[in-house]
Amino acid sequence: MGFATKALAAAGLVLAFGIAVPGVAAANNVGDGSSDCNSGEHCFALHSNGGVPQKHFYNPADHGEYTFPGYVELKGEASSINNRDTVNDVFVHEEWDLFENNDYQRFSRGNFWQNFNGDVNDDNGHHNYSSVR
Repeated sequence: MGFATKALAAAGLVLAFGIAVPGVAAANNVGDGSSDCNSGEHCFALHSNGGVPQKHFYNPADHGEYTFPGYVELKGEASSINNRDTVNDVFVHEEWDLFENNDYQRFSRGNFWQNFNGDVNDDNGHHNYSSVR
């Protein structure tokens, strides 16, 4: 395969994945669309001990791109999580801060609400499946 053919093929892949991947990621981070926190989701609540409003995810995410229903920003505002993931514990990290220790809190799987404590409460920036940021 010549250079021009390889370059054209590479450009096509970049274009295809550049358009397709964000749509898939965004679709996966709305949960199943139900107001219930269902199996496989990790659900964040604005207030302690759950309740509404909630935001549901299937995948790790930076909270800056998401809002609770009613347009309240998720980043820095969530106070509790229900980790219904079927495989992983979830780590919630405080917002990035160059001058302070960036704390995180680990939440085990189960069908119960767990409140954030310390620096993570109302200062959460993202969540993932490991303590590596």
